[in-house]
This record gives sequence, C-alpha cells and structure tokens, in this order.
Amino acid sequence: MIKDNDKVVKYPTDLGCTGFAIQSKEFYYFNPDQAPTFFSKDIDNCAQVVSGVKSLLVIPIIDDSDRFYGVIQLVNKNHDEPIIEKDILELKQLIPALGQIFKTVDDLHDVENVTAAVKMYLARDTHIDPECVPDDGLMG
Repeated sequence: MIKDNDKVVKYPTDLGCTGFAIQSKEFYYFNPDQAPTFFSKDIDNCAQVVSGVKSLLVIPIIDDSDRFYGVIQLVNKNHDEPIIEKDILELKQLIPALGQIFKTVDDLHDVENVTAAVKMYLARDTHIDPECVPDDGLMG
C-alpha cells in the first residue's frame, strides 16, 4: 500500500480480484464459498466496510477512450444473496455513463488549469501603464 499525501491510498493494480478486473477491464465477481485463491482481503475490501467478504463485485471505471479511472467494489450483497447476471447487466448500463462523467470532470480540470496558466502568464507579461491608455471615452 502506498499513501499519497495522506488522502489517496494506492495499491498495486495486479493483485487480487480487483487487480484482475483492472487488468482485464471487465467486471469480476464471486459469490459465497466461491472466493478464488487470488482473493486479497486487503485489496479486495480496501475500505474494510465489512469484516468478512462473502461476495464481491469489482467494477472497473473506464471511459469510451479506454482510459481507466478506478474501481467500484461492492461487498456482500444484501441478505447474503448471490450476485446474479441481472445485477451485472444493470450495472453494465450505468458504468459507461460514470466513465464519461469522470472523463468530463478530467477535461474540465484540464481546461481550468490551462485557463489559470494563461491568466498568470498574461498578468505577468502584460504591464499596461495607465498613462499610456488613450482617453477616448471608451475606457469609461
């Protein structure tokens, strides 16, 4: 585990069921008594929201450009019910939209950074002496 400025926790992307989902860019799940040998209690339940993992669904968040943003881990379906194909199909309809939301936010962040950089550049390199501005009534 790597702590990045005490706000973001990062794990290797090739360990556990989560790593499998990241590498394959596909949903991965198991139901009670079906945990694979590569299940990792530290990585596959990183939020530690429950003490024992009975079922797990790992969903990679990917945009339409195949850019990876993160994963969603759903641990222990209600009432110990198994994860079924209907669950997967419903989530597969939602996840592309979520990937696009992440992409849009990322793009907006890039635009904000460029805008801020341009403003700083213009403020630094544009020193207009008020005495040089013509008094033609246009400046109020």
